[in-house]
Amino acid sequence: MNSANFFSQLESIFPYFSLGFISYKIWKMIVPNKKNMLKDNYFEIISLGILYKLVYLSIDFLNKPIKILLIISMSFVLPLLLKKILLSKLIKENTVNTISPLAWDFFFEKREPCVVVVYIKGKEKPIVGYYGTNSFASAYPNEQSIYLEFIYATDDNNQVVEFSDYSKGVLIKGSEISRINFMDANIIESNGGE
Repeated sequence: MNSANFFSQLESIFPYFSLGFISYKIWKMIVPNKKNMLKDNYFEIISLGILYKLVYLSIDFLNKPIKILLIISMSFVLPLLLKKILLSKLIKENTVNTISPLAWDFFFEKREPCVVVVYIKGKEKPIVGYYGTNSFASAYPNEQSIYLEFIYATDDNNQVVEFSDYSKGVLIKGSEISRINFMDANIIESNGGE
């Protein structure tokens, strides 16, 4: 193989590696994972590039602009589809969790509103707050922390007595937490809270 032929072959597959890189970056944005160097992920990027090239070659019945548009769209949709499949009920019921590296991520990626009781190391009284649509929990590999959009005032028995009208929430570092209890958001209303 002469060098001109080699570069011609490389030129014909390079766009597919670029699409593989796009898929890889999207996957890294939507799934909690450790930060690592690009060089540690060449295999995944090249594999995705080859997959896109094979798909492109296998859809010969379409005209070229439609094939190109389909492959470009696929590079954006494939990571989202794969995440959806891995989080599907069928996969969750029959396999070990494959997408969330920590229990922290497993719980908080659901984004379900709830009342959170956070016990702080060395403190008797916990912080009781609401984790809702305006709350946030960090994801792996970042240091664990949680922002609760508002907090509740509690009595000596840790029962919620009222909603704090002036609360703009609370930020708690994971290193300060000894444990967290999660309760249905409706429990506050049934126990006489706001």
